[in-house]
Amino acid sequence: MTKEEQRIYNKNYRQKNLKKLRAQSKANAALHKEDKKKYDAERYATNPEKAKIRSGKWGKENPEKKKQANAEWYQENKERITIKARSDYEKDKGKYKARMKAYRETHPEVDQAKHAKRRAEKLGNGGSFTAKEWTNLCRHYGNKCLDCGKKCKLQADHIVPLSKGGTSNIDNIQPLCGPCNNRKHTKTIDFRRRNGKR
Repeated sequence: MTKEEQRIYNKNYRQKNLKKLRAQSKANAALHKEDKKKYDAERYATNPEKAKIRSGKWGKENPEKKKQANAEWYQENKERITIKARSDYEKDKGKYKARMKAYRETHPEVDQAKHAKRRAEKLGNGGSFTAKEWTNLCRHYGNKCLDCGKKCKLQADHIVPLSKGGTSNIDNIQPLCGPCNNRKHTKTIDFRRRNGKR
């Protein structure tokens, strides 16, 4: 048998017995998992740049497999990750708190959504909205307060207040500035109707 004939034979055999070969490969990989880890670590240590390129290329070509592999790795190392995260936080609480404060300042929509959800859960009203829904709602009304019409920092006001059984779903939220929100207090006023946009 020539090399070309052998190649064609092997290719045909692989196509006919793909499931069987994959099962054997998986069983073999499970059997030699530790050896493979050791081999991969050695190969990475000898040429980290090449390994990074190969890994990055594989990740781009197989996004679903990469996602699954990452999820599996996380499940296997969950406890270790949690311990390290706690340790890092304890070492430098100030840095982490400053980073969180900076994030909240640059992403107020995330803070608004979290705050509204927390309040609704506390009162047992339920409902929530995402940061994206809040951003879209503000954009829909031109990033203006629906009461006074000013373009300023907006707050998520509950049309039917939480104290009167309103939920934190986006259809019960309207953007108001701080003073207008305080003035409305626990009244049920739908400023969206006044603006003719819903």
